[in-house]
Amino acid sequence: MKENEGIKSSEKRMKKIKGLKEFGNQTSFHGFRYVAEHTQLTIRRASLAAENGWYELIDQMFSSHHGIEKFLRNGMHENISLETLYIKTAHEREDFIFSCSWKGIPCKQDDFDKILTDHGVCFTWNSKDNGYVSSPGVENGLKLKLNVEQYEYMPGPHDAAGIKLLIHDRIEMPRVYALGQAVSTGANVFASVQLMKVVNLPSPHGVCSSRELKYVDRYSQGDYDFPSLYEEDCNCPVPCKSHAYHSDISYASTSKFARKKFLSKKTTKGLINKLKSANEVTSRMDGDTFQEFKNLYTNFRTKLSVFEIKLLDDLTKLLSVLKVRFSANFNHLRSVCAWKKWFYGYQEYIVLKNFIRARDAFEERNFHIISLAYNEYVLMIENNLRSLNSTVFLDAATRDFLYQQTVDILLNRQEIVRRSLIDFAKLITAYREGVGIFNYTYDYAPKSHNDYAVPVYLLNESLSHNGYAVKFTNMFSSSFKRTYNILTYMKELVDKAYVSRNLTKEEIIHGSDDFRFIMRNLSFSKAVTYYEVIERPYRILQNSHSEFAKICFSAETAMRSVEEAVDSLTETIISFNNTFFGPLHTISSVIDRYFSNLEGEKLVIGTQFLSGQMTNCKSDLRNLLQLILKDDSDLSSGLDKVFSSHLEIYKTIVNDRDSFIYYNFSKHYDYLKTFEDLKEVIDSNYTEFNAMLTLYETVGDDGTAFLQSFTNLKEHFSAYDGMMDINNEFIKKFETMKEREKRIRTEVLRKCR
Repeated sequence: MKENEGIKSSEKRMKKIKGLKEFGNQTSFHGFRYVAEHTQLTIRRASLAAENGWYELIDQMFSSHHGIEKFLRNGMHENISLETLYIKTAHEREDFIFSCSWKGIPCKQDDFDKILTDHGVCFTWNSKDNGYVSSPGVENGLKLKLNVEQYEYMPGPHDAAGIKLLIHDRIEMPRVYALGQAVSTGANVFASVQLMKVVNLPSPHGVCSSRELKYVDRYSQGDYDFPSLYEEDCNCPVPCKSHAYHSDISYASTSKFARKKFLSKKTTKGLINKLKSANEVTSRMDGDTFQEFKNLYTNFRTKLSVFEIKLLDDLTKLLSVLKVRFSANFNHLRSVCAWKKWFYGYQEYIVLKNFIRARDAFEERNFHIISLAYNEYVLMIENNLRSLNSTVFLDAATRDFLYQQTVDILLNRQEIVRRSLIDFAKLITAYREGVGIFNYTYDYAPKSHNDYAVPVYLLNESLSHNGYAVKFTNMFSSSFKRTYNILTYMKELVDKAYVSRNLTKEEIIHGSDDFRFIMRNLSFSKAVTYYEVIERPYRILQNSHSEFAKICFSAETAMRSVEEAVDSLTETIISFNNTFFGPLHTISSVIDRYFSNLEGEKLVIGTQFLSGQMTNCKSDLRNLLQLILKDDSDLSSGLDKVFSSHLEIYKTIVNDRDSFIYYNFSKHYDYLKTFEDLKEVIDSNYTEFNAMLTLYETVGDDGTAFLQSFTNLKEHFSAYDGMMDINNEFIKKFETMKEREKRIRTEVLRKCR
C-alpha cells in the first residue's frame, strides 16, 4: 500500500515539475522562465554542487536525453527548486571578484548584488546610486580582476569560458543573454562606455507618452516582469525619454611583470586549496572524467597482470628449459673436446716417447759419434799415415804400436757406422710401419692401447711428404755406407804405408778430403732428415692439437656467454620481481580503494604514482625489455658461434684418419660417421634451439603494452597534477576588466557567469 502511495506521489511530483516548466516557457515572471529553461543557463560551481549532493542531478539535466525523470521517480531531491539549484551552485562574490577598484579606491563588499537573469546568476555593480567620475580614462573608471573558476566548471549547454558583460539603465531589467557582450579569459579588457539619451516626440508628432509611476522614478518600457501580459493587456506606451549605452571593447595581453606579481605565493595561497578541492570533485563526479581515469587504470591493471604472468611464469619457465637443454648440449661438446684433446696428447706422447725418443737414443749411442770432431779425427789419421810412411821411423816397436792403434781407430769407427746403419734402418721401418720402437705408458691408457693410437698415416707420410724428405733420408742412409767405405779405404792406406812405405801425398790428401766431404753430407742430411721426417709428426700433432684447442676455446667462450646470459637474465628477473611489482601492486590497491569506495584523494594518488619510485619502475621496465631484446639477439648470435664451433670440432674429429683405428678400438663409433651425417644431426639440434629463443616474443608485446598503459596513466596524473599549478596558464583563465566612462555619470554594470 505504501509502495503504491510512493509511486503516485512520484507521478504527481513529475507532473508538477513538467507543469512548472511549461509555465516557465510562457510566463514573463522575472527569473522563473530562465530557471525553468535550464538549457540557457550554466551551472559553474562543481564543488558546491557536489557538497549539496546535486552533481548527478545537474549532470543529467544537461547531458542526458531522458532529463531528470529518473531522479524524480526515485524520490530524490524532493525539496529543491530550480531557482535554489542555480543560485546555490553559482560563483560566490568573494571567489569570482578577485579584486576591484573604482577611481583607484578599493570596492566594498556591498557594491555588488547577486541576481538571477536570463543568463544565470549575475553580479550587478552600481545598482543603487549614481556614481560620478571627474574625467575619462582607465584610472578613473572601474577596475576588476575576475576569477572565472574554470576548475569549477560543470557540464552545461555552453562550451565557452569567460564572462558576459552588460551595461544598462538601472531601471531596466538586464537582458544579458540577448544583449550581453562576451569577454574571453586571460587578457586585459578595456571597455569604453558612452551614454545616449533618446527623446521621442509626443502626439501629434509621435506616439510616446509618460506615466507617473508609484514605485519607480522613471517609466521604462523594459521594466516589466510579465511580457506576455504586457503585450496583450497593459497597452503600455513608448516612453518619451530613455537611455541607451554603447560600449567598445579592446584587448591587451597581461605583462610579464603583472603575471610574476600575481604568481607570488602571497597572492595565490588562497586559490590553491580551492583549486585542489574543485578538481577533486570534478575528477570524481564528472562521468566522462571519472570514466576516462577508470578506463586508463583498468587498462593499466589488466596489462600489469598479463605482463606479470608472462614474465614470471612463461619467460622464467622458458629460461629454465633453455638452461637444461643448453647445459646438456654444451656439456656433451665439452666432453668431446676434452677427450679429443686428451687423445692428441696421447698421440704426441707416443710419437715423442716411442719414436723420437728412440732416435735420441740412437743419436746418443752412435749417430753423433760418426761425425764427432771429424776434422781432428781425419788429421790424426793423416799424421799417423805420414809417420808410418816415413823412412826415418827407426823404432819398430813404436811403429807397430802406431799401426795397430790407427787400424783400431778406423775399425771402431766402422763398427759405429755399421750399428748406426742398423739403428737408422729400424727407425725408418718404425716410421714406415707405424710400430713404436719403445712402448711407454701414457696417463691412464694401458700399453696395450699404444699400437691402436699410433698415427700411422702421419708417420709413414713423413718419409715422403716432400722432395727434401725423400732426398735427404736417402742421403743420410747412403752417408753411412759411404762413411763405412771411406774408412775401409783409409785402412787400406794404413796397411800400404805400414808394409811398403810408398804412399803418395795425393793418396793421403784424397782420402782425407773424401772423408771430410762425406761427414759434411752426413751432418746436413741428418739434420734435414730429423726435421723433415723424424720430428715432423710431433710438430703436426702439436699444431693440430693447438688448432683444435683454439676451436674448443672459442666454443667454450661462446657456450659460457650463452650460459651466463641465461643465468644473468634469470637473476635480473628475480631481482626485478623483488623491486618492481611490489610498488605497482601497492599503488593498484590504493587506486582500487579509490574506485570501490571513493577512499583517498586523486591528487595524493597521483603524487605517489609520479614519485621517483614509480619513475624508477618505468625506467627499470624499459631497461628490462631492452635487455631481453638484447639477450634474445645475443643468445641467437652466441648459439650461432657455438654451432659453428661444434661443426668445426666434429669436422676435425671425423677427418682425422690417424685416429680411426683408436675410435673403433675405444668404441667412439660416432666419430667414424661421415661429417655430412653428423652435420645433419647437429644442424637439427641448433635449429630447434633457435626456434626456442622467443624471449622477447614471450614478453615484448605485453611488456610494451603495459609500458604504454603505464605512460598513459602517468600522463593522466601529470596532467591532473598540472591542473593544480597556479601559473601563466592559470592566469589565462582570469579576467581583467577596466571600464572607462566618457560621461560623468556611470550606470549599472552587470557581469555574469
